Amino acid sequence: MAHNKQLKVVIRGLPTDFDQDELMSELHSFGFTPNHISLLRNRKTNTNIPLFLVTLPKCPANQDIFNMKTIGFFRVVAEPLNKSSMPPQCYRCQEFFITLGFALERRSV
Repeated sequence: MAHNKQLKVVIRGLPTDFDQDELMSELHSFGFTPNHISLLRNRKTNTNIPLFLVTLPKCPANQDIFNMKTIGFFRVVAEPLNKSSMPPQCYRCQEFFITLGFALERRSV
């Protein structure tokens, strides 16, 4: 299970029209092996945000991506993906702050 973990990194500082294939080649030139790159979108307005989500295999060599300062001619900041701020919700009873293992009574939704 631990060998399947992915390192998720958010890259700030690139414009929204920056090509994802060009970003992939830039990361390969730095020695990183990204699995997937995606441009993040705002859910409400459905517009692109100047943030790129990069998933990499979790290994010590890929931890150096956080020390990267520039991509092309752009000054960038690489930071780990923040976890969701929403509390956990049970799938069975739809209550917050409990999980499926703690749901005692069945409730129709």
